Amino acid sequence: MDVLRQLQHLQRVQDINYNRAIRRERVFRDRDNPFDRLSDECFRMRFRLSKYTFRVVTDMVRADIEQPTHRNHAVLLALQFYATEGFQLTMADLHGLFQTTVCTVLKRVTNAIARLRPQYISFSNNEEMNDLKERSFNIAGFPNYVGAIDCSHIRIIGEGENGQRFINRKGWSSINVQAVNDSNRRFVNIVADWHGSVHDSRIFDNSLMKQRFE
Repeated sequence: MDVLRQLQHLQRVQDINYNRAIRRERVFRDRDNPFDRLSDECFRMRFRLSKYTFRVVTDMVRADIEQPTHRNHAVLLALQFYATEGFQLTMADLHGLFQTTVCTVLKRVTNAIARLRPQYISFSNNEEMNDLKERSFNIAGFPNYVGAIDCSHIRIIGEGENGQRFINRKGWSSINVQAVNDSNRRFVNIVADWHGSVHDSRIFDNSLMKQRFE
């Protein structure tokens, strides 16, 4: 019995030491900056933006992102997540971060960019609309054309009590987003408030866009 107890004790000690050995340590590594390392073409392929546009975006959200020393990395991480449709855990492993840190960075950068919407997504005034009509007619011969409108289903994870309302006609969960684009290839109006099960015509019938044209 004494020998058995000694063996059991030895096994417990070995288990404790093993668990300590495999416990994940927090690693702080120097992350090279893709902005400096990549050519503009390679940078655009990975982040869907040119280096110039990246600098512009970073300057625009500068005031809303904490930790100034990591500001560039925060924006780069978010842009890479948008461009690759990746997972937060994958981004965490790639950048040497915890998943919770990636989640916090994504929320902060996304909210900062979204707050810029009124500056860039707005419908033309009457003077600009006349210029758009002329430009559109010169391009395609369409009279009185001020924009193209369509809806697109943006895939989401539908859960909870209202999850069924997000299932679209194709059988997967989405938000049905209405967007208007002008002849300068700018988004001038976006409505992203409707479940995937809602028809395009209902979204337009309840939009401010329809009221404005009426």
